Amino acid sequence: MALRDIKPTRSELISIKRRITLSERGYNILKMKRDGLILEFFKVLQQAKDSRGVVAERYTRAMEMIALAETVEGAIRLKAAAFSVADVPQISLKSKNIMGVVVPEIEA
Repeated sequence: MALRDIKPTRSELISIKRRITLSERGYNILKMKRDGLILEFFKVLQQAKDSRGVVAERYTRAMEMIALAETVEGAIRLKAAAFSVADVPQISLKSKNIMGVVVPEIEA
């Protein structure tokens, strides 16, 4: 809106003040939404860090056990045993709404 479009009247002043107030409220709401999303992001980040640590520990332990099994049974029997396992992990995908933003949620 250019300056020449504003009429210097009291009603125009009241109208512009209302628009400014509405803009400030919208700005504050967006700021609160951003802060909430940042908090949620840091929660998810902490969960990811914890999960990564658990996975790293389990992976190290599994590699040690595989090395031990390979020395005892041999590589061919170890591969045969690995291929005989038919257990498939179940993964579920959900979506979660956080302050109007749809966030995927993966559970295994």
